[in-house]
Amino acid sequence: MNGKNLLICFGILLISLQAQAQQAINTPGNMLANGAFEAGMREWTLHANKSEGTAVMDNAVLHTNRPSLRVDNVKPDDTIVGQNVDVKPNTRYRMTAFIRTKDVQAAQRGGKEGASMAVSGGFIKTASISGSKGWTRMTVDFTTGQETSIEIGARLGHYSALVTGTAWFADMSLVELGRAPNAKFVK
Repeated sequence: MNGKNLLICFGILLISLQAQAQQAINTPGNMLANGAFEAGMREWTLHANKSEGTAVMDNAVLHTNRPSLRVDNVKPDDTIVGQNVDVKPNTRYRMTAFIRTKDVQAAQRGGKEGASMAVSGGFIKTASISGSKGWTRMTVDFTTGQETSIEIGARLGHYSALVTGTAWFADMSLVELGRAPNAKFVK
């Protein structure tokens, strides 16, 4: 492949990535306030199970040319930066986030938890990302039960699964998909 074709391929890839990122930022019907962290951590609250985890806005690690939320567990912890959201009972939702990790690993040998976007108080979450990985779009669909409010958050660790490392989060969204027939919310 000559230089001109390589440059064209790179340009097409860049445009595609920018379009995906812009779609996440402008997700129609996003129920999260400040989901792209354009106003820093306003609307978000830090909960560190062992009081070891921290969260700050990171102006050096950008996603779509904007700062990201950085969650650090220097010592093993289960840390979530969450926000309460009003939801409808028996309704399907989709949560999405872009996640990047550095040296994320479970504190317990054989542990599988890492960085994810999660519903607090249950086991609904995106797949976990461990190790060191570049920006990855993570999505999971779920159904509420009788809840009218849930906490959604950027999570490093999970119940009884402490994790160390650093994770960055950007362009988080929660979108209603519609009523769920005979739905069950599994906790």
